[in-house]
Amino acid sequence: MGAGRTVSWLAEQTGIAPHVLQKQLAMQLDFTVTDLAEIAGALSIDVARLVPRSADR
Repeated sequence: MGAGRTVSWLAEQTGIAPHVLQKQLAMQLDFTVTDLAEIAGALSIDVARLVPRSADR
C-alpha cells in the first residue's frame, strides 16, 4: 500500500469492512465499482489507476 498505509487504514478511510477488504485484496472477493471509487479517493489517485488497461489499446 505504501507510505505507511495499512489495510486497516484503508478500510477506515473507505468504510469497507476490514475482513471484506482483506478478502478483496486476496482475490477471494470482487471489488465493486463503488469500492474502487472509495479506494481511489482515499489514495488521492484516479480510479483508472486501479483497473488494468485493455489489451485492445
